[in-house]
Amino acid sequence: MLRITAISAGAVEYLIRGCGCQHDPPNVDLERGAALAAERAAGREKGAAAYFAAAVEKGDPAGYWFGTGMAAMGLKFESGEIANPDDVRAVFGQLRRPESTEKDPEFLGRRPPTYKTEAQRFEALKAQEKGPISKERLQELEQQAASTDTRKGVAYYDFTFSAPKSVSVYWAALLAAGATEQAAAVAAAHDKAVEIAIAYADEHIVSTRTGWHGARVSGNESVGRFEAGRGSVWTLWRHSTSRANEPQLHTHGGMLNRTTTADGEVRALDGAAFRAYKEAIAAAYVRALEQGVSEATGARFALRADGLAREIVGVDPGLCAEASTRRGQVQERVAELVAAYVERNGREPGGLGRKAMADMATLDTRAAKTSESGPVAVAAWGAARLDRMLEVVDEVAAAGYDRSGVATTAGQVPGHAVIAAALEGQQVGADVTVEAGGRPVAGQQEVVAGVDRAKVMAAAIADVQSQYAVWTHGNLAAALDARLGDAHQLAVGVAERPAVLEQLTKEALAAAGVVRVSAPDPVAVPDELRRADGGSVFRRANHERYATTAHLAMEDGLVGLARSPVAASIGGPELAVLEVELAAAGLSPDQVAAVAGIVASGRVGDVLVGPAGAGKSHPVSARATAWG
Repeated sequence: MLRITAISAGAVEYLIRGCGCQHDPPNVDLERGAALAAERAAGREKGAAAYFAAAVEKGDPAGYWFGTGMAAMGLKFESGEIANPDDVRAVFGQLRRPESTEKDPEFLGRRPPTYKTEAQRFEALKAQEKGPISKERLQELEQQAASTDTRKGVAYYDFTFSAPKSVSVYWAALLAAGATEQAAAVAAAHDKAVEIAIAYADEHIVSTRTGWHGARVSGNESVGRFEAGRGSVWTLWRHSTSRANEPQLHTHGGMLNRTTTADGEVRALDGAAFRAYKEAIAAAYVRALEQGVSEATGARFALRADGLAREIVGVDPGLCAEASTRRGQVQERVAELVAAYVERNGREPGGLGRKAMADMATLDTRAAKTSESGPVAVAAWGAARLDRMLEVVDEVAAAGYDRSGVATTAGQVPGHAVIAAALEGQQVGADVTVEAGGRPVAGQQEVVAGVDRAKVMAAAIADVQSQYAVWTHGNLAAALDARLGDAHQLAVGVAERPAVLEQLTKEALAAAGVVRVSAPDPVAVPDELRRADGGSVFRRANHERYATTAHLAMEDGLVGLARSPVAASIGGPELAVLEVELAAAGLSPDQVAAVAGIVASGRVGDVLVGPAGAGKSHPVSARATAWG
């Protein structure tokens, strides 16, 4: 799971406080295997077991620097170097160079903007009032202060990578069973998966805005430029527990809101360029974690019964539920907020409303981490359930792989899939040619690790179109990842899988039947005005949105239906015929039910903005979504 949050200047203490006093070198080499990761994380003079025992006693490991942008920005850190808290406070908390002082700061790029707080806005509004202020008027002013000018200066983006709950429970079970080397390997697999995902993000989402972006000229575009940045700067902090002091292996990856242009200017990142790649980054993390844990322990992953996530086979779902009380608190609070909304408005909230409520519930139920958090709390949680935790270790071993077949055994390449040898010699991936305008050329390869790539791409495109009216590169990458199954089916190194998936995604976007529905360039763009990714410098990086021709044809049919005179409602055989025609036009079963229900009620005009998909509400119209 990946969550991305914009964080204001000064808000770095929770990263630093969440970690203990470990000063062992972290794992940073993307080429090593799980065993080597644990060894380097412990230091050359320590074994993995000694390192993990020390972490349990002293707390979570120290954070460290990561990324490719330090040198270009003039920061004297190296990727993998332990992060000094004072340096983190300077760089991420104040956006200043650590060698400068607070009294005489040298900022990284422009001085961070400062905006009035809600309290300051409230006081300013009160000062504008004439005469005595009634209680009712004070309440109005408080609401006005809370809802206006809520801008904040973004210092960094918190990319929070959370392991599936079964991984955290299995990690705690290994600790409880005294299998500290295997537990260390699970944690090292998580660390390495985070680094792989961030390295992938570093290649595709680092861009910045230059010039003036104050005027809009067409749709969502402006007259400024969107330029590629020269790398990114991160600080990574692994935490062991949730705020309920339950096992939750997760890493806060702070991405500094700064990069460097080709001419050496330090500028803020364009955060809007992240969105199209979020799902692909998350998939890179999850698959690398799965493969690393499987190779280190033999644990097998499988899709959960609800189809929403993959978990370790053999981990008791009841234990996962017991380790998820924090999630239960949030869900309970969301239900309360939704109920209050329905009572006030007489209808269910939309997608954006539900997201806002989820964010509010997360904050409402958040408790401060205590001194009992960290690996000590994980050990205590497991000790209280010792018999069940020992059963988990046995069940995972019984349901898992024979570790003698793991690709990290002698004579094979570390980091490759468990059954890589079975697919030896198969084609895995090749560079995808990109034509002018950033669109890849299709049909360059036919087989990926024994899988019919054309069928996989067609199925993934159908999957993503059934979920979204329009979709992004990352949406399709996640759908392809799900169709390819677990790491075994690609038979590539754990660090290479994101690149292979990126290539498949680009080729799938060039397949027949896929249409780019975002606004096109009004004129041909010369090469000198294109970025390395092929996009125009006057277009935001990763702005493209896609749909299928079948979906667009379905929309045209619905528009024609909406414009046709119809009775107030229809039913019986006529409705059944309509449902068959809608299904033939490419609608999913949920969409068929939604549209048929609208037509049956006589609200035909609602079909373009009605609900589509179980529990989701978004525009059916791809054109309306893409063009705003």
